[in-house]
Amino acid sequence: MSLFGKLFGSAPPPTVDGVTIDVSGYSYQGVHQGARIWHLPAGGGVVIYFFPVQPNLPGRDARVGTVRSFYEHLCAQGNRIVECREQTVDGIRCIHLVMGCASGQGRATTYVGSLTIPFKDFSFVVKTQIQEGGMTGLREAILLDQALADGTATVTDGKLTMHGWHPDDERFDAQFPEHPLTQVRQVMRSITASVRIDPQIRQAPAFAHPNWQPDR
Repeated sequence: MSLFGKLFGSAPPPTVDGVTIDVSGYSYQGVHQGARIWHLPAGGGVVIYFFPVQPNLPGRDARVGTVRSFYEHLCAQGNRIVECREQTVDGIRCIHLVMGCASGQGRATTYVGSLTIPFKDFSFVVKTQIQEGGMTGLREAILLDQALADGTATVTDGKLTMHGWHPDDERFDAQFPEHPLTQVRQVMRSITASVRIDPQIRQAPAFAHPNWQPDR
């Protein structure tokens, strides 16, 4: 008997349809290589993936460290983690991640948000990404000018010091409603609030991380 046969008996094995989200206002593009794809009205997209293998996450060896350190280790040069946290979504412990991914020297940044829904032997990932368009780096330049003016950033001997702030901070999103980071956060909030996991799938063995306290 297959692994999924042992897990689910006579019930159908899990597929990408095991997770749904509110896609109101999105433009459905169909299924590509097993993933469901939507385009966003202002550009970018949302994808739901299903991976029928054990999640490639820290879990079986506590020495790997925290979830954030795991992703930091995987981060390619020029990319950065904006947000990384564990949270419970529809009763399942998940990983919320937002990253800024550089396209190349002096080129636009693509902001990527993902919600990983891991189980012991498979996982789902709901992902959104939006690329910076127009004049790049505008958010950072405006906020740096403001910080230098009010003293929350200083330059000493040619070295910039930021005193407890960062241009990626969510508190600045209201100033930049069209910025892709702001928009990715908005989409991620919608995803998190609307995710529904098939009740049969929720009974599957949970993914165990040594630093997590299971909710079920």
